[in-house]
Amino acid sequence: MESALTDCALIEDFDFTEGRPLPSCLVLGFVGNEPIHVVLALDEVFDRIVIVTVYRPSEERWKNGWKQRKR
Repeated sequence: MESALTDCALIEDFDFTEGRPLPSCLVLGFVGNEPIHVVLALDEVFDRIVIVTVYRPSEERWKNGWKQRKR
């Protein structure tokens, strides 16, 4: 997990208006050759990053190298 987050790409940026208590984002990382999506929350008050969820993106819902949602 740590290596996947060390070299990850920002996919989506979420703000407070979406009902989230902290600013958060979706990033794409890799564990070996397997893509993973991680939702991170940024807690600037306590200087920490919170992992909200981790999942393997499916080809049915993602395109462009796991970086864009299919609509």
